[in-house]
Amino acid sequence: MPVDYSKWDKIELSDDSDIEVHPNVDKRSFINAKRRQIHEQREQRKMQIKRIRTEREINEALLGRIEKLLRALRAQTSTPQANDKPDEVVFRTLIETSATETEDKPAGDPIEGGLTYSKMISTLVDQVKKELEGKDGKEKFEGYLTTIERHYKKIQEMHAEAAVKLAELEKEERSKITMDDIHDGFNASQVNRSNVPLSQPSNTSTKKKTVETVEQLNPGVKAPTPESIAKKRQETEDDDLEPASELALRFAQIKPGRYNELLSFIRDNREIVAEKNTDALLVEAFTAEMEGRSEYAKQCVHQALLLQYCRTLGPDGISLFFKRITTQGHQAQKVFLDDVSQTYNRIHLRGRELAKQKNEDVEQIQLHAVDPGTAIAISVPPKNPQTDEERQAREIFESFPLDMQQALETRELDEVNKVLGKMKVVDAEKMVEMLSAGGMLALESEIIDATTDEGKEKLKHLEEEVQQRKEALFQPEDGPITEVAEEEVGPSHSK
Repeated sequence: MPVDYSKWDKIELSDDSDIEVHPNVDKRSFINAKRRQIHEQREQRKMQIKRIRTEREINEALLGRIEKLLRALRAQTSTPQANDKPDEVVFRTLIETSATETEDKPAGDPIEGGLTYSKMISTLVDQVKKELEGKDGKEKFEGYLTTIERHYKKIQEMHAEAAVKLAELEKEERSKITMDDIHDGFNASQVNRSNVPLSQPSNTSTKKKTVETVEQLNPGVKAPTPESIAKKRQETEDDDLEPASELALRFAQIKPGRYNELLSFIRDNREIVAEKNTDALLVEAFTAEMEGRSEYAKQCVHQALLLQYCRTLGPDGISLFFKRITTQGHQAQKVFLDDVSQTYNRIHLRGRELAKQKNEDVEQIQLHAVDPGTAIAISVPPKNPQTDEERQAREIFESFPLDMQQALETRELDEVNKVLGKMKVVDAEKMVEMLSAGGMLALESEIIDATTDEGKEKLKHLEEEVQQRKEALFQPEDGPITEVAEEEVGPSHSK
């Protein structure tokens, strides 16, 4: 039987001992250089094959998506909206076709964080839109079709050229036998088992009880209970909120309703859909509402809930949300906008409550008579002063703000307290000093008519208040007196 030696022709040797070189060339150096050249060419060929295969996978997926987009656009040719608003029709069709795709990331993409299929198609449509600037109506819609078809054919040509190039590289790769082609022709193993005698069945039946135990890596450490976990989560809940990032603040600047810009921003920055950005935007909305920027606060609420909806609708939540929100008359529009309105109203009401509470807790200076039975009388210096004291008091009065002058002219203490309550504590204290220096505040005894029922009731309250003050004055610091020893005092006689 003849032996076929033709397969050995594929062996490529870099250190053949029969090789002949020039006498002036070192043989060992020549062999090493040739070996290095062979390995470099082999690695370069492998990288080219891998790159072309990846490009073909991406191009094949792109061709399918572009073909689907073209079919959907051709179906819209006869609609009146295609002639009136071609940009909106193309944008809505792009969202609808993208929503039906399950895989958006190229499987063979060697670049970490590379473009997605949706981004590639969007970039293509944006490029076509720039090429059609200046056109409108039916002419622009037909321009979309013809330009996208031209790009489709160009990708087809690149796909075919890549196939030819790949076939050539693979043929060259198979022309030589390398270490990668060595494999086991066959492999077998056998394990001899010892004969284990079967156990005899027992007459008495035993019941087996399964007990589940938890194996701990650190047996000495007590396992945390659900209560302790919940308590720890509650303690650290407030520390988890982070301020809005620069990316989230840029996203918040986009006006509500500009869904084309919102979708493009999300596709360029997929990390914006993270839950932390939703929480940060809601905190930013609350802060803006407290500062009086209601329009910006509502804008932040809109963007925060938009991200929340895109995240909770599943893997295709972004495409699904924008498809529904841009469809006229769709129920999703009303549901989303109602949710935005309700969330903003809750933030608005909470902001008003905190502002009211803050105003109530502000320290104020108010004038009140300390001793019962006395009242603070207000006097206004005459306009035509006669003495030096009156002239000085009038100058002080005219240096006051207009609202304080008007309050003093009413001679009502409540009106003066209203003006003092609006002032800062330091300014109010200076105002009270100036009022006292100008002689505009004076204490007067209050006259009570005890012949009337109202006077009797007022007198009774006044006596009770005086008694309470006396008891408080003689009250010991350690607490109320519980027992008092009485001494017998004899009558005193005077001669």
